[in-house]
Amino acid sequence: MNLIRGDKMDSHVEVPKVIYKQFLCDNKQFFYRIDISKSLITFGSPGNTRTIKDYYSENTEQYLSKMIETKLHKMITAFNIDNIKVRFNKNDIETAYLYFKTLIARNVNIHNKIKNISLYLDSIKNKNDYIIHEAINSKTIDNIVEKCRIEILYNKTNTNFVLPSSGFYPFMKEKLMCIVPISKKVALCFFINDVNDKNKINQIVLSEIVEMESVNKLNYSAFEFQMLENNGYIVSDKKEILEEILEKYNK
Repeated sequence: MNLIRGDKMDSHVEVPKVIYKQFLCDNKQFFYRIDISKSLITFGSPGNTRTIKDYYSENTEQYLSKMIETKLHKMITAFNIDNIKVRFNKNDIETAYLYFKTLIARNVNIHNKIKNISLYLDSIKNKNDYIIHEAINSKTIDNIVEKCRIEILYNKTNTNFVLPSSGFYPFMKEKLMCIVPISKKVALCFFINDVNDKNKINQIVLSEIVEMESVNKLNYSAFEFQMLENNGYIVSDKKEILEEILEKYNK
């Protein structure tokens, strides 16, 4: 939550600031980003990427900070320590599921669909607050998320993950459903779980990605999904990674 002059707030629409910070360049001042609306690479920072003044109320900002962002920060701090698998505990699993759920809830296109079909929202002071709380408590979203199991994907290549401003992107391969990057080197993978395999929900699985081409495919999938969303950015600490994505897109 960023307080600005007049006690107004710049709200991050989808991805919280703590995640954007993981994709900063080595100088910790900025990152590079593809502006989806223009297909151009620009500079950005966690404080000025996908923010809208008073998009959420102060109460909702505090709720998201307490329930999601503080816990995410602790989880990511653990990932920055060598033995990821040992340090990823039950609380981290719950945080990962909740983060994925809120990313779905905060998706702009989902918001717009709800606004279009719910005329009575015109009488509600802060529609975005209402929609996100309704979405977080949605049984439909619960059913999607609770049918998934998580794997931690650790990137051991020299090419870093990119971050779509949606916070997640689909990658339909075998039972893999969605990928949620949380740092340059770590992503959460959500798999469709077997009906008769519910015990795997709480298991901690660590997978390593060692081929640069595999990372490139994931990064381009993130770009393709954000293009379908028709808004936002693709964020990276390396300009050349984004240049390769645009080069492939423009062929």
